[in-house]
Amino acid sequence: MSLEPDEIQGMFTEAERAAGIAAIFAGSPQPVTEKKEASISSSRQLRATRTVASLSSIDEIKRSLINSLFIDEIDYMSTRYAKNEGLPAEYKAIAKERNCLNIMIKGMLQKNCKVIMSQENIESLDLLISTIYENKEFETVYERVGRIQNFIHATVINVYGDGMNENLPIRTMRHLLSAARLHLFIHEIKHKDCEYLLAMARKSEGIANKEFTNPSTGWSPSNKKKIKNWRVRGMRPFDFFFSSSNRNRIERLVALNSRISVEDYKKEAIEIYSVVNI
Repeated sequence: MSLEPDEIQGMFTEAERAAGIAAIFAGSPQPVTEKKEASISSSRQLRATRTVASLSSIDEIKRSLINSLFIDEIDYMSTRYAKNEGLPAEYKAIAKERNCLNIMIKGMLQKNCKVIMSQENIESLDLLISTIYENKEFETVYERVGRIQNFIHATVINVYGDGMNENLPIRTMRHLLSAARLHLFIHEIKHKDCEYLLAMARKSEGIANKEFTNPSTGWSPSNKKKIKNWRVRGMRPFDFFFSSSNRNRIERLVALNSRISVEDYKKEAIEIYSVVNI
């Protein structure tokens, strides 16, 4: 089904029509219902057209559309991740809070471990959280959440003595670490650019694959059941939990030929973003 010119003009504001956005939309592939393999969503097409209309370089177009796809996946990713991890609803909810890490770490130490947070503890925690978000060393989410785990264990040992960290509640700690990973996934999708996110995803994927083929050994509580390849679950990249359709769109945008004109690239990128049955 194609749209008539008057219908297309009516989808845009006067300012958008004056800026030529309607013309871009009209010049891109229209929804096709006769061929299922080429089905185009007019709403997705409109959103993509508006996203890239004012952009004048291929890099800007690619980054904008990929970042939009990342943002689109946050809710789906969170739901799938929580189900995969067996994460209770309250932890999933707190993972979306801006100060999630501070709340969870202090909660574990103060409520579960009865640690009275000294000024030194608070400053150390603030520094830890700051470096985790900043991530100058380009550590994976799994590696940074490991630093949170180490901080909690070290604080408990410092207060109660060697070996007392083995008494930490395993289930609560597992939920905390799982929620921390989800929080960092969400935080970085919202605040990092697509180059960072794509590179981080591939680094995480590489580490997970290496762990799967050659499992590492490390410390774990003596009362904790050993499960083969358990670490692999925590190493998976955020896009492992994306819908297959958006993973496909992202892969196609990454691979899209950039040695064409900006206008041709814009039209092809809009089409990739708009296809629904992939």
